[in-house]
This record gives sequence, C-alpha cells and structure tokens, in this order.
Amino acid sequence: MRQTLFLRGGSNQLFRLYEQPDFLDDAALASAWADLSLARQKRSDECGTPFLQLVIPEKTSVFAPVSPISNAGETRLLKRTRGRIARAVRPRSFLDCHALLTQTLAPLSTFRRLDSHLSTFGAHTIVAASLARLGHQGALQEMRRPTIWRKMASDLGERFPEIEQEDMLLVERLRNAAGEDLEPNLLYQHDPGENHLGMVKK
Repeated sequence: MRQTLFLRGGSNQLFRLYEQPDFLDDAALASAWADLSLARQKRSDECGTPFLQLVIPEKTSVFAPVSPISNAGETRLLKRTRGRIARAVRPRSFLDCHALLTQTLAPLSTFRRLDSHLSTFGAHTIVAASLARLGHQGALQEMRRPTIWRKMASDLGERFPEIEQEDMLLVERLRNAAGEDLEPNLLYQHDPGENHLGMVKK
C-alpha cells in the first residue's frame, strides 16, 4: 500500500468517534437522522419525486485494514445511523454506501491517498449505484468517458510540502453514446465563505 494520509481532528473530532465513542450521544444523533430521512421521504412522496437517502462514510471507515488506529471499521455512530435509517425508510430509498465501498473489487481505491475525499473511482461507484437504484441502470455505462492523468493538490497532503500533490485519473469530459460532448448546466451555486458548515434552504 502506498503512502496514505488520514484525517485525525476536525470539527467532528474524528478519532474520538473511534476511540471514545461515549463522548457524544450517538443514539440520539442516529435517531435524528432517521427521523429526518423519513420526513424527506414523505415530502418527496407528496411532490411525486423519487427519494434516495445516502450516507457516505468517512475514509477511515472504509480503509480500516490500513488505518493508523485499531478500528474494526465504521464508527458506532455510523453503524447506528445506517441501521436506523434503513429501518425508517423504504428499503430501496436508502443506499448503504459503507457496504457499497467496502465490497467493491478495490475498496482501497475508493478514496484519494493524500486527501479525505472520494477518488474518481469511489465517486463513480456511488453515482452508478444511485442511478441504478433510481431506475437508470446502465446510464453511465452508455457514455464515453475520455480520461486524463493530472497532478492535483490534496487537502491532507498540503500539510506536507513534499507530498502536497498526487496523480489523479480524472474524467476529462463526458460524451454520450453518439460521441457528443455533454456540458453541465449550472442551476444553483452557494459559496459558504468558511469551510462547509451551515444550512441552505431554498
């Protein structure tokens, strides 16, 4: 396994979630997420809109075999949250991304090595599974995806100047089955100003 970095601190006190799970009331948090997911499902039903709740795990939960702490995988908070949401909503309305990422052919390729975010492979795995769950099986496979290797800065690696960048395989552009370029349409943009905290209601 090549050099891999993991997030340790942050506003959610990540390592404490693994090493000292009793420091917060994770049962109440898990129940709150389940209640919110059920409310979202009901609201979507009222609007006639398909609903799918995702819970995407943190890198350490997926990279447990090589993590710097002796964790058995997911945190207790994640395990409880996944379980309660799964019991609260319809079975097809919840996508268990922890199971999805840990059961791929290459779990240790689902996140970037020097970054806390998903890799291209990890993101594609979740998007493909989400589309399939929503009834669009094979939608991504029908597209041609020219790829390119590019050096990119990493949010964890930037703390170490000698390894601040890593080689990433990126999708250069998307094309449909006819070979026509697909351009995204920007519908809405919000820049939080500081980190990714807070809530936006539209």
